[in-house]
Amino acid sequence: MSVVNEQDVISRIKDIVLSTGGVASLTENLTEQLSKSILGIQSPNKGIKLSKDKRGIIVDIFVMINYGENIPEISWNIQDNVANALKQDFKLNIAKIDIHVQGVKFKRKINERK
Repeated sequence: MSVVNEQDVISRIKDIVLSTGGVASLTENLTEQLSKSILGIQSPNKGIKLSKDKRGIIVDIFVMINYGENIPEISWNIQDNVANALKQDFKLNIAKIDIHVQGVKFKRKINERK
């Protein structure tokens, strides 16, 4: 079994998530937000948390979705694409992939008129 670099895995996940239609951006999770606001520490893993249990790798992904998109469909696409890539590229056992939709991004401000 070969050693896998965590930053390589995170970078691959970022690429997949951001190339998924309907995803506006990755967002910080609560821990990252607190570290940034209290300690001034910016996480290089913005929006992605990896952990491990006896079944394999657990991936938590925090995203903003574009307004009007089908959230369940986008979440499923992210899960499917990330799982396939991590299995194929890194030969990892995936225990689960959780998608945390942190909000919806509007193309223009709500109070703006056409």
